[in-house]
Amino acid sequence: MNTKGLCEKLIHNVRFHKLLVKFDHDLARAARAQGCHCGGKLHSAHYPRKPRGVPAHATEFYCERLSLCCAEDACRERRTPPSLRFLGRRVYVSVTILLVSAMMNGGTRAQLSELSREFGVDRRTLARWREWWRTTFVRTRFWQAEQAAFAPPVDQSRLPASMFERLLGRPLRRLVNLLQFLTPITAGATAVHVS
Repeated sequence: MNTKGLCEKLIHNVRFHKLLVKFDHDLARAARAQGCHCGGKLHSAHYPRKPRGVPAHATEFYCERLSLCCAEDACRERRTPPSLRFLGRRVYVSVTILLVSAMMNGGTRAQLSELSREFGVDRRTLARWREWWRTTFVRTRFWQAEQAAFAPPVDQSRLPASMFERLLGRPLRRLVNLLQFLTPITAGATAVHVS
């Protein structure tokens, strides 16, 4: 998969980052409309983020994580809606994690060093991402339930590249579809349960 050109093109595309913000606001509106499990109304309770893996001109699109909080004093439970911009609590933005992780598949030591320098990601972090996709992610309840969306099955040793390659459409559409597919694992601290 030739994700390097795609990665460079998207990471520097301001319209793409604005689109992800719009999708996140849509997801937050949908979560707010559902209300709290206690029946209370949900209010905005956004919090700041210090994103990594985006160019300086795009940090403004990642400086805030949309979140909600119940208005009932007896509840006050926080609800973090799904996101296309953030992959749970990870400090690197989801697009960087996905594209760089996909580029790592089959990469040489020299290519990994280049990725590390280019995106400001330590080589140990790259190794953790690879390990997470190959072990933790494939054992999540989410993946156990949703992997059937890819028939025949994707090569789990090549995740996330193997998912990206199976999606249809232009690269931008495929990336957005993959981000949307992964939204259930982006909401809150308990989003990824391992079975």
